Amino acid sequence: MPPKSWFPIAAACLVLLGSLAPPAAGSDAELKALRERMAALEAEHRALQKREAALQKEVDRLKAEAAPPTAPAEKKTARRWESSLAFGATYNSGNTDSSKITMAFAATRKQENDQLAFQLDGQYGENKGQRNAERILGTAQYDRDITRDAYWLARVTGEYDPVKDLDYRFTFGPGIGYRMINRDNLLLAWETGPGFQAESIADREQFFPQWRGAQRFEWRINRQFKVFENAEVLINPFDSNERNALFSVGIESSLTERLALRVVAQDRYQFNVPADRKRHDFSLTSSVVWNF
Repeated sequence: MPPKSWFPIAAACLVLLGSLAPPAAGSDAELKALRERMAALEAEHRALQKREAALQKEVDRLKAEAAPPTAPAEKKTARRWESSLAFGATYNSGNTDSSKITMAFAATRKQENDQLAFQLDGQYGENKGQRNAERILGTAQYDRDITRDAYWLARVTGEYDPVKDLDYRFTFGPGIGYRMINRDNLLLAWETGPGFQAESIADREQFFPQWRGAQRFEWRINRQFKVFENAEVLINPFDSNERNALFSVGIESSLTERLALRVVAQDRYQFNVPADRKRHDFSLTSSVVWNF
């Protein structure tokens, strides 16, 4: 039994025995000696309690020193930019002498309640020495969450395509969006809103209102493979001849932590084009992507 338990019991027993013993000569002296002995035992008991507390502190200190250091809690910081650069090229010689180069840059910064995204696409191609593709498209969009799934947005685009006699086309305007499916590996979102469009086709400049409808889908099947799809329609509510559309679907497979292989099929539709130009442009592009 620990010292702090048997000393009080022993002292109580001595007192009880002293009280039960029959009185005898010199009993006062014996009682005084017994009290002095009990007081000494109590003092010794208190000293042992202090010693035990000191030893327990020392044990706790040694345990703390022996335990592995705990890593400090990481501060929650905003995510950095996630960027990618894709490069693709094709070259044919012989019966068909053609070449085509494509480049695409994308950068996204996601924070707790908002997102800022930039994208720049460019392509250039020749067929038998004649230019058959030359296009640049830039996009900037800001999203701000209203709820977990709903958000409002502001979007600006700029386009240049001399092959279609498009000197420039700028669109800008607000909108709202809703994520019908919003998971870590699966996203399906719809966007719509008014805006304005300024363009120059074959040296004919015009400025008019527009309405935009868009849809985007992304499914990350695993860490190495994902599928994505985008669709967008721009319509002038006051002139049916002013309408454009874009549809693309693609797959991306990781080769390393930084490199990936991407294949994208894209169809661009522009209703208002010169008589000698086609309204549909279809392309199938494979490219190597560097994520950084």
